[in-house]
Amino acid sequence: MVFVVEIVIWYVLLWAAAKWGGREGLITYVVSAAIVANIETTQFIHLLGIDMPGGVVPFACLFLATDVASEQYGRLFSHRLVLYSGLGMLISSLIVALFGLNIGVSDSFHEALHATVRIAFASITVYYLCGWLDVHLYHRIGRLCRYKWLRNNVATATSQFVNATLFILLAFGWVGIAPILGNWLISFALALLDTPILYIVTGQDRLLND
Repeated sequence: MVFVVEIVIWYVLLWAAAKWGGREGLITYVVSAAIVANIETTQFIHLLGIDMPGGVVPFACLFLATDVASEQYGRLFSHRLVLYSGLGMLISSLIVALFGLNIGVSDSFHEALHATVRIAFASITVYYLCGWLDVHLYHRIGRLCRYKWLRNNVATATSQFVNATLFILLAFGWVGIAPILGNWLISFALALLDTPILYIVTGQDRLLND
């Protein structure tokens, strides 16, 4: 139930940001989603019988937000959103790390902090790579095919599979194939689910020009 509520909240916030906030609204949205995702990824969740890192919903919404930006403002602005959201992750991670270094805490806290920072920086690195890949594929397909549902799902399925694989390997090491497939399947299901949101926010099918 909490998972469903979180999906609805992030979708409504994206719709509001795109409708009333314009470019600034989308920037605010992706930075907020990136910070929340970066925090949630430090914990594993159990969903539909699968263990996977948290943060899957706000991360999926980051990719949806860049798709919306691609439709409304073009490829360059979408790449800027990837940059801004990654900076949000980086700054929040640095604040947490500096906080931990400057207070007297137990060894167990330092161990937990070290793991959290490692996970956060793995998340940032992989997100930059996969965010760029998603925007690139989205526009490459969009110049050839007018159907938004196709470019949305193909670009997201590809970039999210790379994201799930690299993130889990860098952050946790090899923990089996189940968390990777679980993370990707949930992300892909969210991509299918958010396709109507893309149409609601951006309108009918068309070719992309840039």
